[in-house]
Amino acid sequence: MLPEIDDTATRIRINQSSPYGHAYYVDAATARAAIDMYPELQGQEVTWSTGPVPLHISAEGTSRFTAWSDGLLVRARPHHPMSAPDPLRWYADHRRYETARFPLELIATARNHTSDSPAVAPEVWLPWQHAVSESEETVDVRRDERAAAPDCTVRRTLTLTRYDITCADGTVRHLWQTADLVQAPNSRPPYGYEEVSAHHTVHATEKEARTALADLDDGLPPMMMLSEMHDLLGTTPDALRQAASRAARRERPRRAPFFPPSFTFGGRPGTWYDPRAVQRWWASRPGHGPGRGHTR
Repeated sequence: MLPEIDDTATRIRINQSSPYGHAYYVDAATARAAIDMYPELQGQEVTWSTGPVPLHISAEGTSRFTAWSDGLLVRARPHHPMSAPDPLRWYADHRRYETARFPLELIATARNHTSDSPAVAPEVWLPWQHAVSESEETVDVRRDERAAAPDCTVRRTLTLTRYDITCADGTVRHLWQTADLVQAPNSRPPYGYEEVSAHHTVHATEKEARTALADLDDGLPPMMMLSEMHDLLGTTPDALRQAASRAARRERPRRAPFFPPSFTFGGRPGTWYDPRAVQRWWASRPGHGPGRGHTR
């Protein structure tokens, strides 16, 4: 039985637990057809709204996101309506943020942003559809390095960047980004440095951004070996080694987090990890974490 969706609905969301996130539609007929066609959508929670329309749809690669007229910003693109004769043209017609597309994408893909808990208020980015120019300035850079071997250095770079978006009325609006990048030498061609981990957060004010940057600047080295991290995690070497071994063998409850990726450097001794990723893994294991009284 198909769920009740008002014929006037302009945004329909079908909740999914898949890696691709929720499914969005812009008209009731297309949503009903999808539910009828795909068994995995049947029985899922359906919510709908009347009024919101897509202002900007980015469908390139992994950076898919949609900015809606009511201020919702999600990492998903809606399915084109069945009535659209040319789907590619339909998507192209929903691109009102071409000048400010990159800072808008930064919000949509930020670690501190979700549709239910936005990183910045919609009032910050809604006026950007009238932007005439966009520029950026790096205002703070912090670098740290550590020798993983006599001829091998790993590094971490923290960056604070301000984006200036000039609107048609002459007003200049700002977005602040903090970025965290850990890199290690690539032992295979092309040589140089490869990304170990990278993420960013976005903020409406410089004060918020500098607070986030200070939180990132935790004093930990760019990378560590597992044998160095038991004190950091408040556990014992054996408990950490056993938990890591179970996670690596996938002997873990369903939906439990994977163990962070490891890195070795061209036959040099040691297996290395981003300690912040290991901290997140350790705290997020089912039944573990701060205040739960566990050491294993």
